[in-house]
Amino acid sequence: MIEYFGDEADLATDDNMAMDVDIVGFSRGAAQARDFANRIIARTDPNGYYHYTKTENGQTICKKQKVNFRFMGLWDTVLSDNWAPYSYQLGIPDDFAYGASRRAQRVPWPHASIRTRAAAI
Repeated sequence: MIEYFGDEADLATDDNMAMDVDIVGFSRGAAQARDFANRIIARTDPNGYYHYTKTENGQTICKKQKVNFRFMGLWDTVLSDNWAPYSYQLGIPDDFAYGASRRAQRVPWPHASIRTRAAAI
C-alpha cells in the first residue's frame, strides 16, 4: 500500500498543496488501516511532508509531498494472523481524527490496546 500511496503522491502537480488523507477499514482491513497510517506517519516530517522514493531512468530519486491527515474510520479491528515479515503497528496516530467501535471484542483473537502508539503485534 505504501508503494501505491507514493504513486498517488507522485500525481500531485504541486508538492506544497496538501494531499488529503482519509483511511477507512473494517475487521482485518481496520488492522491494515492502522498499520498503513503508522507507516505513512513514520515517513512524514514535522512540516507535514511525506518523503518517498521513485525510480526514474534507472536512478532512485527522493521526493516529498505535503499531506493533510484528516480521518480514520475503524470498525471491528481484528488481526487474526500476521504473515508479514514485520510487526503490525496498531496504535492510532495522534495526527488523525478517528471514529472506532467501542469495546469491540472477539474472543478467539488476541487483544491489543489502541491507546498506545507502540501497540504492535
